Amino acid sequence: MERNKHIDHEVEKTLNVLKEAEVPEPNPFLYTRLMNEIEKRKTGRTSSKLNISFAYGVAMALLIVLNTFSLIYYIDTDTNVTGNRKEYISELVDEYAINYKSEF
Repeated sequence: MERNKHIDHEVEKTLNVLKEAEVPEPNPFLYTRLMNEIEKRKTGRTSSKLNISFAYGVAMALLIVLNTFSLIYYIDTDTNVTGNRKEYISELVDEYAINYKSEF
């Protein structure tokens, strides 16, 4: 019984602390911001988030196109380098009179 009284006393004490707590004042511009947001939604104005995501998509598409062109350029120049490499090896062999033939 004594334990229940102690628990009841602690509960009452906690509830009194909550009753005595100060209510925080809201930001004076809260109502203005809320009304502005409601007005935006009514008129259907788009937010800047949509513009940012569109710009991000365009930038990614441009990056993919540039990477594709650079890959094509690299592949095209790589075949020329392979042909030139064979010519350089044969010239080196002829110049230094090396008898070893390579399959490069």
